[in-house]
Order: sequence, then structure tokens, then C-alpha cells
Amino acid sequence: MHGGGWWIAFSALLSGTYNVLIRDLGFDPEFALRVMAEEEVRVVMTIATPTPVDHRPPRGGRRRAHDLSKLLVYGSGGPSCHRP
Repeated sequence: MHGGGWWIAFSALLSGTYNVLIRDLGFDPEFALRVMAEEEVRVVMTIATPTPVDHRPPRGGRRRAHDLSKLLVYGSGGPSCHRP
């Protein structure tokens, strides 16, 4: 686990809340947003990887709206992912 993930996990535990971990291999933005909305996540920590991820909506489709109104903090860490 990345160091930033430890900070978020311990912060949640010490403040009396819980952690939601997505253990799936790969990254599915639609699934992640759905879980965040359903669990009413307040703090999100993501770790960037050099693996390219396509964030465009599916061809002929649109992204769904997710209620992320409970989200207070978004943190990101990990290696730089800029293109050479």
C-alpha cells in the first residue's frame, strides 16, 4: 500500500469512521464513482500509475451522474504520469 493510503486509512480509523477499499485489478472509473456515491465517501485517495487509462465515455454513450455531494477531500499521490 502506498504511504498516502496509510495516512488516509489511519485518519479514518482514528476519527471513528471506516475505509472503503476497491480491491479489483485494473481501474474502472465508472465502478469507482458508483462505489463512492453508494458509500457516501467523504475522503478519497488515489495513487496514479504510469498505466494509461481511457476516461472517455463509451462510444455512443454518456457518463452517468453520480451524487458525490458528501465528498470533502480528494488526495492524489504516486509517480508523475506525464507523457514524455
